Amino acid sequence: MTTRVNLPKTNYKIIDHKILSSKHFLECEQIYKQYIQYKKFDEIYPIFREDWDHGTTFGYYDNEKLVAWSSYYTYPSKKTVHADQFAWNYDDPNLKLGYRSLRSECAYFKSKGFDYLIVGDIYSYKQELKGFETIQINSPGAFES
Repeated sequence: MTTRVNLPKTNYKIIDHKILSSKHFLECEQIYKQYIQYKKFDEIYPIFREDWDHGTTFGYYDNEKLVAWSSYYTYPSKKTVHADQFAWNYDDPNLKLGYRSLRSECAYFKSKGFDYLIVGDIYSYKQELKGFETIQINSPGAFES
């Protein structure tokens, strides 16, 4: 079981961001290390430089300093995008970048004509998203509209 957002059912706004490339990898890797430490994760999902330019990576800045990023893989023929990874340094928790970035990314991909954003495991904050749905991954057509 996984979750997705039915993007046509959303009405979020895009917030300021920059699309990042592999030249930002080391900066993002440092933020990722801070994120893991802050969250006290027992296991981590590694990030690799060679994967960096194969998707869309959003960068979020505070006072011109990169403080958060999230990466996505797109499947245009399926009109589907998959949330791969998010990291934030939490230097200023009041920015609430986890919530704000996800909603902004819904708006961004909706504006690009995508229908679904796969967001993975069920968490309460995801259930608050407009258009939130649960799906069976192994069911025929799970990633199709």
